Amino acid sequence: RAIRQQCPDLTLSVKMRSGFELANEYQNWISDWSCDKNDAPDFFILHSRSVREGYTPVTEDEHLQRSIDFINRDKQPVMLNGDINNVQTAYDRMLKTNASSFMSARGWLKNPYIFRNFEKGLFENSTDNEKFSFYLKVLENAKILGYPYHKGKQIELSQLMFAPDNPFLADL
Repeated sequence: RAIRQQCPDLTLSVKMRSGFELANEYQNWISDWSCDKNDAPDFFILHSRSVREGYTPVTEDEHLQRSIDFINRDKQPVMLNGDINNVQTAYDRMLKTNASSFMSARGWLKNPYIFRNFEKGLFENSTDNEKFSFYLKVLENAKILGYPYHKGKQIELSQLMFAPDNPFLADL
């Protein structure tokens, strides 16, 4: 809250686990962070295990339920993190939880091409209209990150989705 008040124009995110001892402890303090947009972070990055659980794997159903509970309680966009090691897991979690995005750390270390695989799998059989709809959704989410991320993301994403016949690159 103090950071937000001192730096109101700063894009502020909070990366966190769902609790310390228990996976649902966030319920005790999340409302304090999201009740007033003037004090809230712009987005959360949620790792759906508690600190005590450490790196001990939890089931996919547990990840999904914990993420859904968190997203339903919060007003800001939420990126998911934790045990995302392949394209299918990332896609399923985003689809089933309505998360804004995902983050992969150890999954990326295991497979540095995970993001390219995700992008290829996502766009491989998509029509231009589907790509355009997705592109607009990503840009809407990117606005919270501000400039220059917003402009860079537009260029990168438009090249990925539409190159070499990129209808957006000249305008960007």
